[in-house]
Amino acid sequence: MERKIFWKLNLIDLILIAVVALSLFALIYKLTWGNNEEQNAYLFTFVCDSAPVEVYHGIETGTPCSDGDAGTALGNLTQLTLLDIPDDTNRKQGIFMLGLNGIQGEHGVTVEDVLYLKGKRLSLIAGDSVFSVYLSDMQRLE
Repeated sequence: MERKIFWKLNLIDLILIAVVALSLFALIYKLTWGNNEEQNAYLFTFVCDSAPVEVYHGIETGTPCSDGDAGTALGNLTQLTLLDIPDDTNRKQGIFMLGLNGIQGEHGVTVEDVLYLKGKRLSLIAGDSVFSVYLSDMQRLE
């Protein structure tokens, strides 16, 4: 009756203990050394289909922008292009280009723990205005 504990375990128990130990080691490695993802510079292009002309006033190059839905700082405005909307002189289409830093992922770019994919709709805050936009392009800057 005084057998060692090792002999009381069967093969399945030993395999399960090994899997749990390897999982813990992998988790510790990922949390300490395995998080070496470097940030790269990107140029994001957001398109606002239609907004009143007045909300574009005061927005110029260098204006800080953020994601109103996630609360993420998206960097500064590098270019704003306004296009006319046929048959509507009170509204314009806006194309916002922002320079920011992010981490390339398998399906998009992560900025401050928020994943951005082409086509994503969000509320872009630029200056003191909010625009309903979608992400039309992401380019990595070298």
